[in-house]
Amino acid sequence: MSDFSKTLILALVAANVLSCGKKAEDASSVGRTGTITVDVNDENAQQIGDVMASIDEAGGATGSLSIASVGSRASCAGYGFGSCTANTVTRVFNGCSVGLSTLSGTVGLMWTGSSVNCMLGAAGDSIQRAPNFTITGPRGGTLAVTKTGALGQVLTWTGGSGTGKTFDFTSDGINRRITHGGTTFYDVTTRTSSAISVSGTSRSSRVMSGGTLRLTNNVTAATCDISPSNVTWEMGCNCATSGTWSGNCGGQTFAVEITGCGTATLTVGTSSQSVAFDRCLVN
Repeated sequence: MSDFSKTLILALVAANVLSCGKKAEDASSVGRTGTITVDVNDENAQQIGDVMASIDEAGGATGSLSIASVGSRASCAGYGFGSCTANTVTRVFNGCSVGLSTLSGTVGLMWTGSSVNCMLGAAGDSIQRAPNFTITGPRGGTLAVTKTGALGQVLTWTGGSGTGKTFDFTSDGINRRITHGGTTFYDVTTRTSSAISVSGTSRSSRVMSGGTLRLTNNVTAATCDISPSNVTWEMGCNCATSGTWSGNCGGQTFAVEITGCGTATLTVGTSSQSVAFDRCLVN
């Protein structure tokens, strides 16, 4: 087991009761039902789903990155983004339900540069995403997702026009921390070590390639470095439906081949398995 993985197994027991897409039968609280094995590699792959869904979220109900973000496609129906105020929209989770868990806190999107009324105005403008929410499971575990950098996740318009706009996706720090019974079990920060290119505003034309997403275990300082290649969206899904992410995770080769909306094949070293991304859904 790699240095990146070995400290996370107990943490992810709590994670499974918190994630929007995990099945209840896969989860249990620490110390209640004996030893539980959790697939750490799958959880590492979930970070890829989060990035793809977060980029799409900046486009609102249609996924188009050139317009103001309004509406919602995720759980907690009725708790969508509010109206644009001072180039900012905010989604407030007021204790709404995610399966058997509850969600509180906010996700904020802010348009910068020459943007007006939450609409990109010119190359150089950006959309910044800042999560600050907590999911509390029915057995007392909590997952806190927070912006740890100055900006959070950022899409910057670099060139092109219309649906052919190009963007750089960067992140200076998004932290996921899982606690249970007052103890922190899982503490990982994701950021980009080099910008990831995104072309196309619409799902029908959007492709990600290049750059590097880095996952850092804040307990051991071990890292995963993963890059996308021809990661491509299509209408009807908030995440890409084809393409690959590949790199190195804790000293092992790590590759995710996207096979459909929210599905992929994960290969770590010589072992392969199916993955279902928690944040990716048909809509």
